[in-house]
Amino acid sequence: MRTAAALLAGLALLAAGCAGGDEEPPPAGWAGLPRPLPADGSLPVEQFDDYAESVDEPWEREPRELARVYTRAEELDGALRVTELRTDRDATVAVEVDRLADDSIRTLRFDLELERRDDGTWRLASARWRQRCQRGRGHQDLSPELCL
Repeated sequence: MRTAAALLAGLALLAAGCAGGDEEPPPAGWAGLPRPLPADGSLPVEQFDDYAESVDEPWEREPRELARVYTRAEELDGALRVTELRTDRDATVAVEVDRLADDSIRTLRFDLELERRDDGTWRLASARWRQRCQRGRGHQDLSPELCL
């Protein structure tokens, strides 16, 4: 059984490559979120947006699916819940994994803001993360604070 910490360790970002010219090649794929997750709760979106612009995939047209690809939350061992609030031009998606098989972290939550492009695809505008600790291992509110 994977723990949340072990999985997050495996979700390191791809190293930026150099093609010898002034332009960097498009990303080969999305390796996942940085490790460790930033202490202020913010998450980078630029590399993911570069990746999304380099592909033509069905998940780019559905905010919930884009959120799943970005967070890779289905790889975590826990109960996954994805909620979405959408208008014609923007969307908010919350991805929450609860009851994690981890001795410190009980819940991870990702809150994503998306904007619709003119071609009907969605762009990740911003992303934040928070966690809830297991009982006796720290805070019980969703916060980017570390668990014990």
